[in-house]
Amino acid sequence: MKGNAKEQSLTRASPYVLARILSNDLSPLHGVNQTYFNTKLILEEEVIPEDFTRLWVVSSILDEHSKNLILQLLRRHHQWVKVIPVPKVSNFTQLKSSVLNPNRARNLALKSGLDAGAKWVFLFDGGSILTSEAIKSLAGIGNRTRDPLIFAFIPTVRLLYKVEITSSRTYQELFPFISGLQECHLGVSRKFLEKRSQLRFLNTSNSFLFEESRLYGSADKYDMLKKIRRLSDKFLHCKMALNGQKQPVTSRYLKSSRKQ
Repeated sequence: MKGNAKEQSLTRASPYVLARILSNDLSPLHGVNQTYFNTKLILEEEVIPEDFTRLWVVSSILDEHSKNLILQLLRRHHQWVKVIPVPKVSNFTQLKSSVLNPNRARNLALKSGLDAGAKWVFLFDGGSILTSEAIKSLAGIGNRTRDPLIFAFIPTVRLLYKVEITSSRTYQELFPFISGLQECHLGVSRKFLEKRSQLRFLNTSNSFLFEESRLYGSADKYDMLKKIRRLSDKFLHCKMALNGQKQPVTSRYLKSSRKQ
């Protein structure tokens, strides 16, 4: 891949694209340069098969030093990068609508992956690391032929305790450290381009998929997941994660662990 100081492009993607959104570290939710260190860990530990490509959308990062650190890291690892610059505006409302707009970055990631020929684009938050076991399961979703999907819901678990993460760790090994609260991420197939005009919930929107008028913290992702879920339960891979509930099996495991 070749690219300039801001962006590295790709002529054609692999069948599966793992897209991550990188944006500002928001205190106290994030530590200083947490996005940089999360990205560094992913690049060093995640093992990507040949039929997968990673895409990073660097979205409206205000601090130039932090942004440059991240871009330099991605360039050293020859990654596919899209950059959404911070607009030069004096109006705070306009600035806020750019800096706190993850849905614009999600739409850009989807369009970029599908335009490059990907069969599936899987959207993840910047701090989500995938084990080899998890990546294999994503390929399984994409290889469905009997009942091809438009959307796939991907459950992501949060860790309750600090634990060393490598690509070879399995879900079973990580189970004791899982908090029980799961979050849903979304996979979008190439079939979406064919069916997009038939999706009623998009008829009143000017956005590609995610509603860009919903800023960070205003159910920006959850709103779209709910709309897609209504299409059919067969698309749903993490029912309880959408409700923000704890998986019963995880809760039972944690309770039994505390008694020991």
